[in-house]
Amino acid sequence: MLPAPTINAPLWPSKVADKGLTNFITPNAMARSAIFSTQVFRGQAARPRYLGKTPLACLGSMSVFQLAGEQLDQNDADVFYELLRRAIAQGDASAREARVQFNRTELLTALGRARGGKTLKLLNESLERLTDATFYFEIPGLFTGRSRLILKALTKEIHAQECDYDVLIDVELAKLFAREQWAFLRKKERDSLAGDPLAKGLHAYYATHKEPYPVLVDTLQGLMGRQTMQPSKFKKALSASLAKLKAVTGWHTCEIANAGDDAAKVRVIKKPPQAAKKPVKAASSSRPAADHSIEAISWDAIDTPLALIHLSVDQLVALMDGQAKSEWAAILGTRNFRDEGIAWEAARHILERQCVALLAEQNPESDPYDI
Repeated sequence: MLPAPTINAPLWPSKVADKGLTNFITPNAMARSAIFSTQVFRGQAARPRYLGKTPLACLGSMSVFQLAGEQLDQNDADVFYELLRRAIAQGDASAREARVQFNRTELLTALGRARGGKTLKLLNESLERLTDATFYFEIPGLFTGRSRLILKALTKEIHAQECDYDVLIDVELAKLFAREQWAFLRKKERDSLAGDPLAKGLHAYYATHKEPYPVLVDTLQGLMGRQTMQPSKFKKALSASLAKLKAVTGWHTCEIANAGDDAAKVRVIKKPPQAAKKPVKAASSSRPAADHSIEAISWDAIDTPLALIHLSVDQLVALMDGQAKSEWAAILGTRNFRDEGIAWEAARHILERQCVALLAEQNPESDPYDI
């Protein structure tokens, strides 16, 4: 009897492959870190080059380091997201490589850029940076290891109407999409933010949050890759970009709060309070609230990891088992969580792994993220 054929697991999550045909897609690790800076670099001398393991600003318990290559920016992000979209939409989900062939002039049109010698040169430079940049990810329970964004970008000397570039995307990046750790970026919205890289970075960051929590201005300054900018100038630029983000997305609130508990923090509310969707079996419709009762929360009220987003830090910690609490204690020992939103993200990330394991034990055949 012949052995049963080996069936490879899909390279990209099926929900990404099924729906990622028209919009950009980003793993949370990219949108919640400073991999793609929102800084505008003019000239090679102004763009940082990494020669060793350098930490990048990021959220929660994950750590991201750039090992080599130049600092990437939002123009590079546009190119990469378009190539990633094509790799997922066109490729075989079970293939062991992610290859994209394209014509550079056609790609410029897809990116909404004018065609010409200067824009072709800028595109080639982006492809070179995306190929040279090397990163190291430490994302507990998801992926720890080295990865590049593009492994190869080869020019093909063939007819101009055909594909003149052959790009191979690093399939290790697929690990960053596991456990629903990704988000769609509405391409029309991102295209409408052209000319404002800070608004693009904010758009990607907030796309990864269903119900964003208030964060400090300087936290966003780091995540947007604007550490060298004067805080007062960044705050002014941030206010303008938040206003543009609100106009383009139609989100209810995009502002730097001037009063209340969130004073001096960036507050983004996607839906007006009366239209907010009630959580599934959660104790409250908002997260986190100071008067939540820790005793009111138990695992009986959690039937999907997505329900964890409605819990406060104290409630998340109260649900942790011994191993999860040990991880939480280790993180507290190495990080100073001055921003409560980052503390919540780290606690939720730890508890999510425990939640998935418990739900899988209860019903091995079900998808814990299927509501």
